[in-house]
Amino acid sequence: MSDILPSKDIPTVLMYSGKEWKMVYYGDPKKVKRFNSEWKHFVDDNDLKAEDVCVFELMVCTARQVKFKVQILRDDIPPALQARLYGDKA
Repeated sequence: MSDILPSKDIPTVLMYSGKEWKMVYYGDPKKVKRFNSEWKHFVDDNDLKAEDVCVFELMVCTARQVKFKVQILRDDIPPALQARLYGDKA
């Protein structure tokens, strides 16, 4: 996925449940790809837990902005995805 995203810091929007969270995606190829500290607002607002899974669907990817539609899977993780995440333990 990181090959598709810009190799620079770029404004980013996460969309979930009719709301939007603005943050920055750090895409420097020499560093770990990640969101800035605004990610914490998304985590807190959506009560994310360590066992939750976020699925990011890339909606917009331009030189000026990246937008993701996010799905949060809690207790409803599909068996095929569980197998990929946890191996035979699922």
